[in-house]
Amino acid sequence: MAFGSKAKTPSISSDQLFVPAVDLEVVKGLKLGYFGNPKAGKTHLALTAPKPIYYIDIDITAKGILKKGVDNKFFETEEDINIFNVSKLNPKTNKVDYDYTLNVLEEAVANLCDRAKDNPHGTIVIDPVSELFTMCNIWLDEQENISRTKDGTKPLRTEWSKRDRKYFSITEPLKHCGLNIIFIGSTASVYNGGVETSDKQAKWHSSVPSWVDICGKLEYNGKTRKLTITEDRFSLSNERVIENPTWDKIVSHLADNVGITIA
Repeated sequence: MAFGSKAKTPSISSDQLFVPAVDLEVVKGLKLGYFGNPKAGKTHLALTAPKPIYYIDIDITAKGILKKGVDNKFFETEEDINIFNVSKLNPKTNKVDYDYTLNVLEEAVANLCDRAKDNPHGTIVIDPVSELFTMCNIWLDEQENISRTKDGTKPLRTEWSKRDRKYFSITEPLKHCGLNIIFIGSTASVYNGGVETSDKQAKWHSSVPSWVDICGKLEYNGKTRKLTITEDRFSLSNERVIENPTWDKIVSHLADNVGITIA
């Protein structure tokens, strides 16, 4: 404290800031993140989640998979599965308008989370969430009034916070949303000593594992799909593999192994 300055009286008491844990409202639903190679069954798994499903289809693949699934009796109906094709084109250039696209997406997520306050049923899927952060990078690069490197080709690191705020303005409301949430990630190669290995890791924002309930790797060997749980907040022990996973199998797995019931 500087000499001669007066101590400031807090405008809010600690009783107003801290809420007893027993009084906290429980956020319902399961938050699931998983990644896998193409054709591993990532979209198929997401479409087994509780309806209605709000599918944020960034790479524009869900509609075709859904139609094929109905035709082959994998899904009973397309009803209550709502697909939002994210990329919005500028009619003048016929190119993706990232500013408009991300603003519309932010509003759509906010509306869904607001609706869930009165009707907390259903699932929001972002597929792939990896590309959402890529879109935020492109959005930043297209901004006019930002500081750039000397050659003018890249935004300075000091501008990256704007990209992060844009990303979190879309994803942060999902933490407090009463719906189930699924983040689908693509894969990135794993390197050992500068040499690419056959192993794959999740390609998504580093914050994803810290706030979803379960992270997993989805694989397909041509006959069987398996979801290997890589991280979780339920202290799962040795039972970390679910064969031919569906949403119901994941929920049953939690109930059987740790006694968790998903509301």
